[in-house]
Amino acid sequence: MAFDKNFAINVMYPLANSAYLVMNSPTPPLALPAGFAVAGLIQANAAHAAAAMAVADPDHQRLANMMVSESSIFGLVAWNAATKTAIVAIRGTQTIWDWIADIDAVPVPYIPDPSAGFVHMGFQLVYEHIRINLGNLLKANCQGIQTIWVTGHSLGGAVAVLSAYDIFKNVKLGPVAAALHVRWTKGRCARFCRQFWGGYSDV
Repeated sequence: MAFDKNFAINVMYPLANSAYLVMNSPTPPLALPAGFAVAGLIQANAAHAAAAMAVADPDHQRLANMMVSESSIFGLVAWNAATKTAIVAIRGTQTIWDWIADIDAVPVPYIPDPSAGFVHMGFQLVYEHIRINLGNLLKANCQGIQTIWVTGHSLGGAVAVLSAYDIFKNVKLGPVAAALHVRWTKGRCARFCRQFWGGYSDV
């Protein structure tokens, strides 16, 4: 599927923005695309990431911990029951860019599928915090799903790359067409996304 600028602006961008807004309590009104409703919030659970955190170096532990400290909410799953389409939207970070550029990008095997190659340790630690919750949301609240879109902004874009591959390969949803949309940024997150999956693409 070719990149569709209007779809990115009118559908994916509002969802990526909403991934930040749901961090607030109370949550302000969300400008979701027509036909979509919130199926659930993506919640971090430190216990789910404990094994990966235990073998990580302190800098990458700090990255994950600071992401969680901003909010345990990492975004949302939006669901269109009429079209059987889910959109996963993952937030980035608001506070840690002053030091994240100084962290070495330590490559480690991709936990959900080690045969897929190596990924950035810090981004994987963040994903491990939300991986189980995200899969459970899709299975429980998006019955009969046929299409999944995954989007993220900034560091959330890197986590979106990891999650889209995992959803497609490992979350048992039946026949699903999955696609990834990352709103590119400058810097390490953008480089990581391009290296792992090569950009906007069908899975």
